[in-house]
Order: sequence, then C-alpha cells, then structure tokens
Amino acid sequence: MIELQRIVTSSPAARLGVDCTLILSLNAEMITVTAPWDEPVDLAPFITPGKRTFIASTFGEVQGRWCDGPLAHVLESGLVASYLPAGGAATLKIPKTTSGDVQGVSWERAKETEGTLAARAQRCLIGCFEEKAKPLGFGEPGFTLAAERLAPEDALALVLFRQAAPRAEIRLAVAAAASQVPPAWRRLLQNVGVWLDAGKASPGLATALESFGDMIPAAARPDLAAHLNLKSDVLPKKLEETACAF
Repeated sequence: MIELQRIVTSSPAARLGVDCTLILSLNAEMITVTAPWDEPVDLAPFITPGKRTFIASTFGEVQGRWCDGPLAHVLESGLVASYLPAGGAATLKIPKTTSGDVQGVSWERAKETEGTLAARAQRCLIGCFEEKAKPLGFGEPGFTLAAERLAPEDALALVLFRQAAPRAEIRLAVAAAASQVPPAWRRLLQNVGVWLDAGKASPGLATALESFGDMIPAAARPDLAAHLNLKSDVLPKKLEETACAF
C-alpha cells in the first residue's frame, strides 16, 4: 500500500501553486497542490489520461494563508478511485497496483464529497485550530481561551474549538465583569459547556480567541453560522443573526 498524506508545513519558503512530478516506477504522476482552503483549485486540467495520478495537498500556513485540500487517487481512465475531501491532517491508503475491477467516478462527482462551503469551512477550520493551538497546549485538561471583544466571529470560533475538543475542559477568560458579558454569550457558553472566568486579566498562557475568529472569512460566516445550528441552536439566534449580517 502507498500512504498518501497531507503535507504539513510551516516553512517560510513554501509557495502557493500546483506542482507535478512523474513517478516512473509506478507510471504515475504526483500532483501537489498548495492553495488556501477557501480558494480550492480545479485540478482536472492537471490530470494526464493514461497515467495514474496521486493528488496531495498542503496542510499549513503559507504566505499568510491557511492551506488545505483533498487527497485523491485517479485511475488511468481519468476516473477517481478514491477521494478524501479537505479537512485537517489525514492519510489516504492506495494500492501499489490496480486491477480492471476497480471502478471510479468522475472528478466532478468526487468533488461533491467536499459538501457545502460551510461544511468545508467547519472541517478545515477545526483542523487549522487544532494545528495552530498545539504549541499553546490545546487538548490539555485545562485549556484556556482569552477574549476581549466577544464578536460574532469569535462565537463561531468558540463553537469550533468545542467541536475540536468535545471532552476537554475549556475556560474563557474575559476582563469584563460577568454582568457585562452579553446574555447571548452567556447562553453560548452554557450551550457548549465552556466555563466563564470573568473580571480577570487574561492569563499569560491563554490563547487569544480573536486570532482564530479573524481566520474565518467574512464571506463564509453566514453559511457557517447556519450550518452549526443545523441540528440545534448551539449558537444563540442573536449571535447567528449577527454573524449573518457580515
């Protein structure tokens, strides 16, 4: 088996773009794509008929943009044998050889597994938050977030943090007194099970929630807010409506 992995990078020398490399031993091509998660590249023009094609995507920050993308195995026929949509570090296992019994689907059909922009945003941003917060202790029992502005995009980020670590104890440190925290935010904290540390200076080791809220593109916020509330109003309606105002 061949293990095709997303390429985790934080190298300042990395660049955006698409690279193609021939793998002579397998009569195959490797396509490596480095693109922002919210600006996916149409890779169909890069696929060469008559050769197997392996597609790997960069997962990390490149030129100030967070990159993510699919992993895929395309058959000699041009049909897609396997496709793993964008969304965090992952590995796709591919057989070294293929048989005539292997069926595939069109590239357009395979891309449908990416889902809506909101579904893609949820997967990619959770992967991004996990990766960027690792050096700050994310995933540890006492993970603390610090917030100053309590903006709608920060509410979206907080929900994604909870989904990324469903069993971790998360605390939100705010300088304002508890009575000054908006009711919608107090309801949000109850909904996602986050403890409020009000009236305290932000701990030195806390992760600034705003830095993650700012990573959510304004164009994606309305759909993401509605998507997060698809099954239940985890995001209070007032905050959802405010996020949709962008």
